[in-house]
Amino acid sequence: MATGILLLVPLLAEGGSGPITQVPQPNYPGTLLYLSRGGIWQMNLATLQRQSFLQVPNATITHISHSWDHQRVAYSTSVRGAGFELLESSIIVASADGSEPRTVVHEDRTGATVEWPAWSPDGSRLVYTKTLFTSRIQRVEEVDLTTEARGLVAEAGSSPAYSADGESIVFASPAGRTWSIWRAPRGGDGSTVLVSEVGFEDVDHPLYARGGELVAFVAAGPGPDVSTRAPARGAGLLGQPFFSTASAHPLPGSEFDLWTIRPDGSGLRRAAELLSEEPHITWSPDGRYLASWGRLGLQIVDVTSDSPLGYTVRWLTALPSGGPISWGQ
Repeated sequence: MATGILLLVPLLAEGGSGPITQVPQPNYPGTLLYLSRGGIWQMNLATLQRQSFLQVPNATITHISHSWDHQRVAYSTSVRGAGFELLESSIIVASADGSEPRTVVHEDRTGATVEWPAWSPDGSRLVYTKTLFTSRIQRVEEVDLTTEARGLVAEAGSSPAYSADGESIVFASPAGRTWSIWRAPRGGDGSTVLVSEVGFEDVDHPLYARGGELVAFVAAGPGPDVSTRAPARGAGLLGQPFFSTASAHPLPGSEFDLWTIRPDGSGLRRAAELLSEEPHITWSPDGRYLASWGRLGLQIVDVTSDSPLGYTVRWLTALPSGGPISWGQ
């Protein structure tokens, strides 16, 4: 039987203050921004203290994202009426501390939400998802932060992210079938499948590593070749290795894991198994770690290991996530 560190995990009310759990080592750098009570909260990953970071009066914050240099943030908001009808949706950019907010994308009573903003590496543009609220049809768009001009990237897609050179965008798309991962030039012409739906029930949330050498994503199903399965190594609630589920698109009963692939489509690998449902993932500023936070808690994946046994996974807390997360300095 494997041995490990006993993690003390009190289940606290979401949005409260104070330490969430106690993990002797390692101390992860920076702070994690996450969603709670309609706003953004901040967790210090070294001390595991949390506090309110940003609230927008009369609006609900739905997504949060740091710029590549971590000097700014982008977040999306929605405003609903008394009957839950959608009134407004916006994407706002601000300084890293939340000050000097500026609305760069706005939908006013159009029946559409704009969400899931992601920064270009040079900080000049955002790519985001536009969703028609009544039909749930999603498309990927881009906005120039200087001119606020908006352009189409993909007719069908969600959860977009830029490549490290800023010249291409990855996103999840149903393409009339099961969800898959696509890659498109910034102009939107010549989209190609990066991860097909073969062997998967669902795939979602692609993210380039900072160096551009890998794209990480979450997926349900064994994949096209079950030999790609790699068991995770790490400390569970009782210090034991765990084997798990995770999910971004809700699929009750399905098991989701962390996968990686090279941008050229080679090297598809189940990198780690998680113990969560509906996770959202984010890279650490130094590119060493990847955080996954879902319904069953927050996990940190060390992606520096090339072991065939999979990356090291450590479970920090069983506090459920409220949505997208972003790792800042």
